[in-house]
Amino acid sequence: MSHHVTTASVPGTGRARSDDACAHRQYDGLYVAAVADGIGSARAGGEAAVLATRRLVENFETRPSGWSVDRALVEFTTQINRQLCEEALHRYGGEGALGCTLAAVAISGDMMWGVNLGDTEVLLLRDGELRQLSERHTLVGPEKSHVLTRALGLDNTIAPHVFSWRVAAGDRVLICTDGVTRPLDQKKLGELLGRHPEAAPIIRAIEEPEDDATALVIEIGTPSAGTMTIPALLVPGPLQAGQEWAGHSLLRPLDPATRVWLARRLRDGVKCVLKFAPSDARHDEKLRALFSSEISQACRLQSPFFPAAEVPPGDPVCCYSLEYIEAPTLRECLTQHPLITEEVILLGRFLTAVTQFLLQHDLVHGDLKPENILVRRRGIAAEFTLLDFGSVAPLFAPPSRAGTASYIAPERFQGSPHSERTEIYGIGVTLFEAATRAYPYGEIERFQNPRFTSPARPGRLNPALPDWLESVLLRSVAADPTQRYQHYSQLTFDLEHPDKVEPFFAPDTPLLERNPLLVWQLLAALLAALNLLQFFLRK
Repeated sequence: MSHHVTTASVPGTGRARSDDACAHRQYDGLYVAAVADGIGSARAGGEAAVLATRRLVENFETRPSGWSVDRALVEFTTQINRQLCEEALHRYGGEGALGCTLAAVAISGDMMWGVNLGDTEVLLLRDGELRQLSERHTLVGPEKSHVLTRALGLDNTIAPHVFSWRVAAGDRVLICTDGVTRPLDQKKLGELLGRHPEAAPIIRAIEEPEDDATALVIEIGTPSAGTMTIPALLVPGPLQAGQEWAGHSLLRPLDPATRVWLARRLRDGVKCVLKFAPSDARHDEKLRALFSSEISQACRLQSPFFPAAEVPPGDPVCCYSLEYIEAPTLRECLTQHPLITEEVILLGRFLTAVTQFLLQHDLVHGDLKPENILVRRRGIAAEFTLLDFGSVAPLFAPPSRAGTASYIAPERFQGSPHSERTEIYGIGVTLFEAATRAYPYGEIERFQNPRFTSPARPGRLNPALPDWLESVLLRSVAADPTQRYQHYSQLTFDLEHPDKVEPFFAPDTPLLERNPLLVWQLLAALLAALNLLQFFLRK
């Protein structure tokens, strides 16, 4: 399948930049394109348009194998809407600040599926006839046609228009914002598309654009014989040592459920780790979809922070393999002794680097804890590797208690979504435990509704900790998210600049601990005043 794709955009007259955005990408057997228009009344409409188009297109890289293309479009659109609402609430205190319209298509073989919200439209030209495939979501009437009835980011519930169309070689698909469809009627657009299979002439035809105008044109090439298929996921039954799966021989289980195995690759004898879907996934579509997504994330997030991952050849897919690193987990190390101060700092820098890497993909790890960190010592230095792709989740994903209770931020128990601040709390608890072998608020059970009072002071549990590092740990695990580090970069800065770390105290910390010098000064002043009073009374 080959398509000719062009884009063009121009800001409205008198505007320095456009609040429109577009993104498109070719995958193996699938082409995805999206165009969005930031809502003018939204505080960050242009940013919302960029986020929506990029996230939608990139999400297809990790589409669960059990999802059809049209389902993926709807699921991803719904997910992005929730993320924009949560992000607006977090940053601006209310929904609607990150609002935009959206139109997107996905083409596989000779089929095209699409969704749209608002007045960004999808049109198709065939044999000189221009067809409108999208649905316009505005109020009826000339004076009301600019008032949107549906859009992304306005509230948590949306109903995108969904359509499908069988495409043929020579079809031309136009996705464009209302800055194009207002000045150019369908007759004019049909003429322009008929003469030019490109976006630029359409934009040039708008003499004085009153609004931002963006066009993306796809000229359909010769479609492949069939639509894209993704190998099905096979969920094996009970697994035993000595069995062979996907070119590997199982050696021994690495988890109680016997779904993660140490294995030996038959072609070269190299040891690796094989992870299979949970047994219950045989009868649970949601679990199969989650594991398929986990496989995609593991293969997508190739980085020195994680073990190398790959899908062994086979159809259907039954597992994925991870590089085997022969090293203890941080949990195993802590059964012997806490990390020394230098290692705690190295671990903190590692975890902030990992989470910043994931943030570039709009993801969070979701389950930072000692069990998921391998520790390799090289001389006096320590190196770390992060495990568990199954917990990776989108930034501002729907609220849940997924993860390990003792490392879940207090606000997540109240229904808040994943964010940088919730991940920083997980980093903080992990560093606190690495330095002291204790939890700041005690161990928390899975179904418990915990109360977060004052945390233990790490310096009392480990007197070798410097005061500045104690402040870093306490600020990272602050129960009130507004007192916590707001961004990974702030935590990184403090770990790298000990001399600039400001002392941190919980709100109910006694004044004697907050400022002992001031307490002694006040006591000295009080004693002096009492002495003066006694002097005058004697006279």
